[in-house]
Amino acid sequence: MKNILCLFLLAGALAAQAQTPTNDLLRHIPADADQVIDINLGALSSKIDIPSIFALLGNKAKNAKALTMINDLMSGGLDFHQHMILVMSNTPTATDSNKYFTVILHITDSAKFVAALRSIAKESDVPTLHFVHLPGKERVAIYKTNAVAWTDGFAIFTTYTSLTSKKGADQIASARLKAARHTAAILHGYMDTKFITDEHFTTAFSDDGDVHIWSHKNQLAGLASKLGKIAPGMAQLDMLSQMAGQNKGKTESIATIRFDNGNISYSTLKFISPAQIAATQRALGQGLSPELLAIVPPHQLIGVVSAHVDMGAMEDSVRKMPMIGEIDTMATSKGIHIWDILHALKGDFMLLVCNPDKPATMDSTGKPKMPSPPMYLVASITSKTAFEKVASTVKLKDATTADADTATTDTAHSKNPFPYYLIQNDLAVFGKRRQVNEFFTPGKDIDPVGKLLPEADTRTNAVNIVLDFHALADDLLAPTLNTPDAPAKNKALLDALRNLQTLQVSIGAIRGDAMETRIQLNFTDKSKNSLTTLMNMVGALSGKSGSGNGQGSAR
Repeated sequence: MKNILCLFLLAGALAAQAQTPTNDLLRHIPADADQVIDINLGALSSKIDIPSIFALLGNKAKNAKALTMINDLMSGGLDFHQHMILVMSNTPTATDSNKYFTVILHITDSAKFVAALRSIAKESDVPTLHFVHLPGKERVAIYKTNAVAWTDGFAIFTTYTSLTSKKGADQIASARLKAARHTAAILHGYMDTKFITDEHFTTAFSDDGDVHIWSHKNQLAGLASKLGKIAPGMAQLDMLSQMAGQNKGKTESIATIRFDNGNISYSTLKFISPAQIAATQRALGQGLSPELLAIVPPHQLIGVVSAHVDMGAMEDSVRKMPMIGEIDTMATSKGIHIWDILHALKGDFMLLVCNPDKPATMDSTGKPKMPSPPMYLVASITSKTAFEKVASTVKLKDATTADADTATTDTAHSKNPFPYYLIQNDLAVFGKRRQVNEFFTPGKDIDPVGKLLPEADTRTNAVNIVLDFHALADDLLAPTLNTPDAPAKNKALLDALRNLQTLQVSIGAIRGDAMETRIQLNFTDKSKNSLTTLMNMVGALSGKSGSGNGQGSAR
């Protein structure tokens, strides 16, 4: 079934050139769907570089076989000018223990379709098709664990997995009959499912996006929580995800993918209650302080992560936590209250990763060794006195003290990337001692943080991440990868990265009654469609023909 699905996509790219009509497949989505994916074949057709697809298919023998099957599909009565819907139903019921993966698409000629189905089955070494006759006029074709039903308007392809523990002949026949009935029901369509009555779903799945994905749960909902566990000083992000209701049962999300000229975007809307929206908005407050965006780091930026939380909202949330009294008592035994930490911080946090401040060295084998990029953690504080009370308790060292390590070594807290701090006005910066001491001395010809991180995003999102691919390729990777004796694949990797400009991730913006997570990959060439550029990059990295060239390193 996966191979057939890939062929559907490729045949659709070749055949679909007309303008995409309104999506009329929604009424065929079964009510037990756990995930729904809509692929706008008509929109994608003008964006796919067909020669690159064939270049990536492999050797000539495989290409010839794939072309034969594609031609069967294109001449087989399927309509690739419109939408195709994929449905995952993974929740067995009392009457049906099967799990289903279903493909729904339009058909123009049922006779040609049956002929193509038989041809593809033969090419795939599938045994003779078995037809199950159901009450009425439906005929469902069964082969292995696949079921196919059709009329003159639609075709339904279903792959089923029986979850029953018994695998005898009776159980196999029962699972096959259930799959046939399930497939026929989808073919008939439904009148009262949420997929045709819910405004969120119908609006999103009828816009001009290239791909839509509906799910019971947000695929990226846990990102803020994971960042809170990974990035030092960003534990407050987990509070935001909890306030948004991440752990309160099943939550609905709708994602949209767009392949536009110059960028690929993936945005997810997670629908939450009015109370959760209000809590999320309060947690965001006024957004990141512009003071942090005005920082000019000592070295060119490779990437930045920013986060903001309203400390008043965080304190209210912390006070409602179970056992907070016991936790505060434990902290008090160390000489500090939980509230001292919250009152010392303003709620602005930023992680900066810069170009290496040391040249590449050689390892014992004579190969270039990549230097570690300097990393700085920046936080806004209420006062130096309040902050230093907290810093001394967690054993952070003041980089200006006489007993700190020398300017060339950092032996204390060897496993901690941020053992020292330096304060200027209401900003505290953490990092290695030598790097911290140079932080407030701007580098020459270095852009401020706001050049890479858009202020508008920091106003509406709780978390923002930006990666500069040109800085990554030219300043961090090139000194070790682009050496005279380096293999060709190293140059191909650098060229591929230079086709990319930035990666932007934004989390937490409120859009109506939903919270948005957005990922956008920006390309250097703004005039070429991003899907074609991406496929050319994959071709170049795999050594296939039809690959694109690097776009240079201008910033």
